[in-house]
Amino acid sequence: MGGIYTHTNVSFLLHDNPLQFDKISIDDLIKKQLESYDTDYIYTLVETGGSCNFLLGIFSNESIMFEFDNEFIHALSSSRVSMKFDFYGGEK
Repeated sequence: MGGIYTHTNVSFLLHDNPLQFDKISIDDLIKKQLESYDTDYIYTLVETGGSCNFLLGIFSNESIMFEFDNEFIHALSSSRVSMKFDFYGGEK
């Protein structure tokens, strides 16, 4: 596809199978990813009008509560990476 595009979306999975909140620390998983990213690239991307984010898809047939601690929120903010949440459930 040749040409110039005003918007481009690039995405990839961080895992192959659904993760369970009671067995996996989601914030630790994301923190490890953040540590491996090129922060200068992300900073430039955001400063020039782009964005970088994690999309967290959350499925449950029940009520869910989870918490991101201050350290995690600071790491996201410092890295200029945002979070998107997709909450969905069963037939109710």
